[in-house]
Amino acid sequence: HSGTYVSVGAQYKLNKHFDLSGEYRLAMVQQGNYNRISCGLLCDYKVHGIQLSGRALIQNQVQDFDDATRPTQSEGYWRVRAQAKYKINKQLDVYASVEPIMKFGAAFLVDNWRDEVGLKWEIKKGLKLNPYFIYRPDYGKTTYNRLFYIYGLQLDYSL
Repeated sequence: HSGTYVSVGAQYKLNKHFDLSGEYRLAMVQQGNYNRISCGLLCDYKVHGIQLSGRALIQNQVQDFDDATRPTQSEGYWRVRAQAKYKINKQLDVYASVEPIMKFGAAFLVDNWRDEVGLKWEIKKGLKLNPYFIYRPDYGKTTYNRLFYIYGLQLDYSL
């Protein structure tokens, strides 16, 4: 267990294919707390029963470390995600996505990469259980290359 994440977000439908989104996330992890604010534009389109979507996102992250010798750190990122989702039945969807994550002012264009697969099971109206797996190589530093395998379970509640 590396941490706990709590997110609150909102989406506003602009028209049939486009939405605006915003989110705040508090990450309570081993190194300290991260506060992240993001806003973006989503686009979706259905082709032969497959929901295709794209998202462009700008994110600011403030890291407040538990170590008093490390100052609070603020970083900006821009992210672009492509996703395909297929409805297996009325309550179950399967999805896969790819997402390069770029850091403003970084030495490399792509800071890290995120591939995700998962299921969304509608337990009841407005409540979904989302088990997922993320493969995330992090190679945006000249001093190291890291690889993360993330298994997660998310509960989505919609009004």
